[in-house]
Amino acid sequence: MKYIITESQYKILLEDDDRLNRMAEKYLNSVFDDLTQVDTKFGSGFKFNDDNGYAILVSKTNDGKQLAIASPLVQGVTPMLNGLLDLDKRGIVKTIGKYCREVLGIDYDYIRVWPIKIPEHDEDEIRNF
Repeated sequence: MKYIITESQYKILLEDDDRLNRMAEKYLNSVFDDLTQVDTKFGSGFKFNDDNGYAILVSKTNDGKQLAIASPLVQGVTPMLNGLLDLDKRGIVKTIGKYCREVLGIDYDYIRVWPIKIPEHDEDEIRNF
C-alpha cells in the first residue's frame, strides 16, 4: 500500500527525526560528562569516575586505529537510544562511534565491542564494523 503525504507533512517527519537525533546526542552528552579521559599504555581511554574499568579505549593495532567500546556501556545506553531512534545493537554501537568521532574528535579506523559476546537471549556476536 502506498501513502501520499504533503510536503508539509514530509517536513514535519524530517523535523521529528532531527529532534530525536538531537535528543540522542544530548543523552550521550550526559553519559560522556561522567567519563574521564586518561592516557593508557595502549593509547587513550575513557572511564567512569566510580569504576576502575574502561568504557572506551582507543589504540593502534595492526589493522589500524581501533575504537573499543565496553559492552556494559553499550548495554547501559541501549534502552534510551533504542527508545529514541529504534536501533538494533549494531546501530547503537555505530551511534556511539559516530558520537565519538563527531563530538569527541576521536579518530579511528574500526569499532569493536569487548567482550565480543554481549550476553542476551540470542547471544549475538558483534564483530568489526
